[in-house]
Amino acid sequence: MSHWSAQLSSQQHGDASMRRVAVLRVLASRVLASRVLASRVQASRVLALMVLVSLLLVSGVVGCADGAFNWTALFPSDSGSTIDDTAFVDRMSSSVAYTDSIAEVAYFDGMRRLRVRGYGLVAGLGDQGSEQCPPHINKRLIQELYKRPEFTRRSNIDVTPQQLISEKDTAVVSVEGEIPAAAIAGGRFDLMVRAVPGDQTLSLEGGWLYPCELTIYRSIGGGAWIPGKKVAEASGPVFMNPFGRGEDAATRVNLREGIVIGGGTAGEDRRVRLILTVPSYQRATAIARRLNARFADREKPIADALSPTEIRVRVPRSFQHDPRRFLAVAQHVYLPRYSGFMPQRIQELAREFVQHDAPHEDIALAWEAAGRTALPTVQGFYTHAKSACSFYSARAGLYLGDEAAVEVIASHLANPKSKFRMQAIQALSGARLSFRAAGPIRDALDDDDIRIRIAAYHGLLDRDDPSIVSIPVGDNGFMLDVVPSRGENLVYATRHEYRRIALIGDHISARPPIFYTLPNNALTVDAEPNDEYLTLIRKSKFLGVSSPRIKSDLRLQKLIALLGSEPPRASNAIISGLGMGYSDIILLMSELCKTGGINASFMLEKPDQTFLPSLLSKPGRPETSDL
Repeated sequence: MSHWSAQLSSQQHGDASMRRVAVLRVLASRVLASRVLASRVQASRVLALMVLVSLLLVSGVVGCADGAFNWTALFPSDSGSTIDDTAFVDRMSSSVAYTDSIAEVAYFDGMRRLRVRGYGLVAGLGDQGSEQCPPHINKRLIQELYKRPEFTRRSNIDVTPQQLISEKDTAVVSVEGEIPAAAIAGGRFDLMVRAVPGDQTLSLEGGWLYPCELTIYRSIGGGAWIPGKKVAEASGPVFMNPFGRGEDAATRVNLREGIVIGGGTAGEDRRVRLILTVPSYQRATAIARRLNARFADREKPIADALSPTEIRVRVPRSFQHDPRRFLAVAQHVYLPRYSGFMPQRIQELAREFVQHDAPHEDIALAWEAAGRTALPTVQGFYTHAKSACSFYSARAGLYLGDEAAVEVIASHLANPKSKFRMQAIQALSGARLSFRAAGPIRDALDDDDIRIRIAAYHGLLDRDDPSIVSIPVGDNGFMLDVVPSRGENLVYATRHEYRRIALIGDHISARPPIFYTLPNNALTVDAEPNDEYLTLIRKSKFLGVSSPRIKSDLRLQKLIALLGSEPPRASNAIISGLGMGYSDIILLMSELCKTGGINASFMLEKPDQTFLPSLLSKPGRPETSDL
């Protein structure tokens, strides 16, 4: 036992002309394209049309103040054009939710993900790593490793960075990630790690990414890149899809690459800027003033006009759990401040709200941006016959501090036929100051729709709800969440931003008889029909050493804690952990649930679709070339 333990421990009216100019240009270009494709004989007419549009742009006809320009004069009914110009009129741009707002004169810049890169070292691979490393990467990696405290205090360590790199237990990897828009310092994001081309690494399975730096970079062709400013750090266990290893798997896993779930940590707040479409320092100052007045923050102003075209914006503390909602509300803040404007605009929004094609969500955001003075009007729509009017008004009311709105949103959540069920959970989870908002989410844990149950679980996590008991498993391992529910028992595992296994239900446990061995032989689980415990045998991948037979509680909470906790370091210590990886534990839970060995069903979170495809695409977006 002692020998085994030791082995196992290693984003206003004066600008209307510009919008018309833009639309004319689009119209002209589309007519040109369609006519050239339709018939080359029509080329001269198309050319004449382009000249006409150009003359209009120069003469300023398109900028008439009353907006009464006759668009159909450009496209008479017998012209043969298939373009319906009304299709180019954006419903939102004609809404009073948009007119006079910040969104009419400015847009947020920096709303795409910021791609970052680096090189790192994955350790704990046994003999599956590689002793090789390309010289240019080797030099960069050694320089970075020597910056780490472990190697600056060399008297406390017996191995040098070069020795680490040259062991088969390690592999040099490229590390890529994308920091979300408006992310705050300390925010987590997923990483992709890949063994460098040309080395002898066989598998990254079970490895741990040693801490490394992630930088903004510039691609210089041929796969090469130049590092720039350090903006994040990376570390954590490598995760591989445990269901992509069998011969019958729909997608076979590549053992030379993996995901480090939530392994990236943003080192600073992502810069968010408002860019004016027409430069004006006076207007930029006015926008900053309006934002600071609407979103008062105790620390410091949230907006600062840096130039006639740029306003720096900081996400206020009250929105740091949901920065995207702040940006959406901020864009709907109105600029006019003269007496009587806001009451009139609130009523104009109400009249538009009931129209069949109204942009309900934007109107709700405009009410929220207007503040609590909009509340009496908003409350009048809570019981409206149109479900969209009822839901979005209640959402605005909830965010404006009206507790009565909770019941309205809860009614949408409880209605299986409502199309706003998911949005209801999101709204309730975002209302952190409302104590009543948690109740309907907890009730949704009992729902028949598994998607609603999972959304409710995530919603309660976002609220840090005390009904969920969270237990850390292993050193820097994962969280085990015990979630009370009267619904069918469910074991749910995440694979985006955070590693969590949730036991949603009541008395979830193993049910003998059970006999199962993981495909990599890392664990065997055995129990006879009447056994009141499980027998586990853990096998080390390093020297093939097997543990003695270890007894485990049938309760799943106890079993998972044993599997994921660190093995003892002392030779005579009681075995309280088997040091198993997150991927192996997920696979074990899935197989036992499928075969009836656990009285629950299993579900693995779908991968983040905004993350993987973009990392697999070619680089070169604006954010990646900013050094």
